[in-house]
Amino acid sequence: MKKVTTLGLMLCLGVFLSFGATAQQRDRAQGQRQGQTTGQDRSAQMLKQYKEQLNLSNEQETKIEAILSNALEQQQALRQSANREEAMTKRRAIMEKTQTDIRAILTADQAKQFDVLVAERQQRMQNNPGQRQRSN
Repeated sequence: MKKVTTLGLMLCLGVFLSFGATAQQRDRAQGQRQGQTTGQDRSAQMLKQYKEQLNLSNEQETKIEAILSNALEQQQALRQSANREEAMTKRRAIMEKTQTDIRAILTADQAKQFDVLVAERQQRMQNNPGQRQRSN
């Protein structure tokens, strides 16, 4: 009888904990829907901006999409890092490599325009620290 009671309590505890985890996941998902953008959203926005403003060919678009996806995966892996300063240094290196890889795909004229877009983004970030700008 004691085993049955213990088993029943463990089962109830497990069900209770699973409801709590489900509620937390739901709350996180709602937070993202309420104006927070994901890394995939930002990558898609950047690709759209590059396609429109740099007049990318289909081949260039495909290659840049792969570069941005790879950079996103690397940056998401850094979120597990306990050392914030080290993660920031690595994040900057990923960003620089991403920009270098993108430039290598572009024509000379596109590369010049790309550098202008990068400079504008950096300026917005400096003018609004801690706030993300949304490009339309």
